[in-house]
Amino acid sequence: MKTLALLLLTQTANLFAAALTSDVTTTAPFSFMRGINFCGYWNNDYEHDYSSRSIAKIAETGNNWVSILVTWYQEDEKSTAIYMDSDKTPSDKSVRKAISDAKNLGLRVSLKPHIDLGNGKWRADIGAPQYVSDANFDAFFAAWFASYKSFMNHYAEMAEESGTEMLVIGTELINTTERQNGKTLPAWVAYIGELRQKYSGKLTYAADWSEWRDVSAPQTKIFWKDFWQALDYIGIDAYYPLSKKENATISELVLGWQQPLSVLEQMSAAFQKPVVFTEFGFRSVEKCYISPGDYKLNFPASEECQRNSYIATYQALTGRKWLSGIFWWSWMPYLKSDITNPENPWWVTQKYQGYLRDYTPEGKSAESILKNENLTAGKKWASY
Repeated sequence: MKTLALLLLTQTANLFAAALTSDVTTTAPFSFMRGINFCGYWNNDYEHDYSSRSIAKIAETGNNWVSILVTWYQEDEKSTAIYMDSDKTPSDKSVRKAISDAKNLGLRVSLKPHIDLGNGKWRADIGAPQYVSDANFDAFFAAWFASYKSFMNHYAEMAEESGTEMLVIGTELINTTERQNGKTLPAWVAYIGELRQKYSGKLTYAADWSEWRDVSAPQTKIFWKDFWQALDYIGIDAYYPLSKKENATISELVLGWQQPLSVLEQMSAAFQKPVVFTEFGFRSVEKCYISPGDYKLNFPASEECQRNSYIATYQALTGRKWLSGIFWWSWMPYLKSDITNPENPWWVTQKYQGYLRDYTPEGKSAESILKNENLTAGKKWASY
């Protein structure tokens, strides 16, 4: 047993070292990523012609990337078994079709596997202290991470086979990365080394904005250094609150971006990696900028607020050379023209009420901002 344990320890150490020393800059860097998160939550969402038309419109807006979402599930915060839901998880056939549709249009593709909880709670609480005690955490993490790696390996192999250019290795898993000052990060870094043996594209992780909310974050969280350096990009789900005002102006929203962008610039410098907004966006509701990541806020619909928040964001991001890309959240695999067509099936038209206050800019005023923006690293964005 001691010999086996020593062998496993040696293998993990070797993978850890390989991840840290791997040359992730051997290929030319991508041009600025103008991307959209493409989000389906049913097994065949991506198989329909609706989905193909929707991806085509993503390309028409001038985007050069699409990030395709696929979600597996676990029962609750303390469960260690991650599973594919036969109804809600997009099938492999469906995901491969979405990838093919995007690549046939000249879009680069990021694959973004997610975990959601069966009880409806946030994935960030998986393994949190109120659910898993310190005494039980090591055993919990070992079992959970084994299941997680099996889940992620499936999509790493799919991403390699289909030629996708980037893979997001995790999203907002705060308590399985951050807990006890990054106790689990060496295991994650070792796994990044394993992934690089399976997948030749770029790798990132989508950290929640709340983990990086203040200017002291890079200095107080230096234990993240090996993790970020093992990846190609620092990924942030950048749902930063921009203002508490009832009717904030575009100028006030631009001002609201300044402190978060200062934090992210420091992160990029401290960890020596460019930043990508793996997710960010605004619902088409009043005061959408107050808590952009809260999809449950019960505010009246407002395309104008969403549009103004898009404009302010592009103005604020102008010239940020440490920023390598953005992926707006989100875009449905159904167009407005499909869900408002009474001749279509009920399972298409029933999506309309949700659409009205959802994040998607498609068919709304914000879409015109996507079409006209000219954001690249260091390049001035056209004013409105």
